[in-house]
Amino acid sequence: MVETVLNNSGLLPTVSNSLILDSLRISFQERLEETSATNAAAFERQSTVAEEEQQRLQTLKIDAILAESAIEIALNNADEIRPLLFQLKIDVENAANDPDFYASRFDDTLAEIFSIASSGELSGNVGRATFQNNQTTYAFDQFGHTRTVTGSFLASDYYVTNDGGGLFIPEFNSDSLRLYESYPNDSLGDAFSVKGVQLDSFDGTNVGFTVDAGLASETSYTGTVNRGGLGVLNAFFYDFSTGAGRTLAAADVATAREIFEREVLRLESEQTQAQNAADRIDALIEDKQEEVFDLLREAALAGFENQAGVQADFQRAVFVLNSLASTQSNYTDFYQPFLGGNKLTGLLIDTYA
Repeated sequence: MVETVLNNSGLLPTVSNSLILDSLRISFQERLEETSATNAAAFERQSTVAEEEQQRLQTLKIDAILAESAIEIALNNADEIRPLLFQLKIDVENAANDPDFYASRFDDTLAEIFSIASSGELSGNVGRATFQNNQTTYAFDQFGHTRTVTGSFLASDYYVTNDGGGLFIPEFNSDSLRLYESYPNDSLGDAFSVKGVQLDSFDGTNVGFTVDAGLASETSYTGTVNRGGLGVLNAFFYDFSTGAGRTLAAADVATAREIFEREVLRLESEQTQAQNAADRIDALIEDKQEEVFDLLREAALAGFENQAGVQADFQRAVFVLNSLASTQSNYTDFYQPFLGGNKLTGLLIDTYA
């Protein structure tokens, strides 16, 4: 292509084998190739930096979107849980009419809430015996500054520290309790149904209860209740057959609903911040894309200007060479009548003209 550009100048003399013209052509061709390579290398360096930054920003954006998505899942779970919390309230209010029925439905609703909340990373918890909330972290600007979103356990959980050793952990889906020496390992026996537990005493923290009351296998336990999440317990802790128990249950449910709405508001705020972070980073990505496009345009323009400049310089060089050749020819034509056929004198004129 370079040789074509130089050959198409239109000013080459008819003597195609001229050593001078061949040297000029080679020299300008090498110059064009060298400057083109320099420009290409500069563009490659600049575009590589811009594209690497664009890729880094894209990774940050994905992290923000994933955080936003995790929060959205938690909020969607909250929409399902809210009416179930209201159902707990209704069950407590109606419990005096049929304590056993409403206690059973109360426990079933607790189990459903637990299942829904556990399906989301930021609406569940890390451990049954720690109640530690899940977290997710994302960068909120191009400098890599991060924000950590702490989830909210939108269900109720608890365990009872047994005075005789070990932990009682509820199994909500089977309405049972199981004693562990160290949760989640080392189970100390079979689970027993919470529906057959006899409440002996409960002050909101300290509890006494009997399993298999009136049977040969009757066993009594005392311990300390540790609550997690929304803090509502299985119905046997409240004894729906008593007014005091129903009052305690109503208070726990009311507190749970307040905690729930407060945590939902916090998660909604976190979602907005994650959305804003993703939008900011997305705008930066678009800026980097424009920067790469600008570099492409500049590289194309520089290549065109470089080619045009080299071609113009070559044309000027050929013009000067043609002018010198024409001047030499004019001298020879002028003195030829006076030479009288003297070849040596003619050669001197050709040489020094």
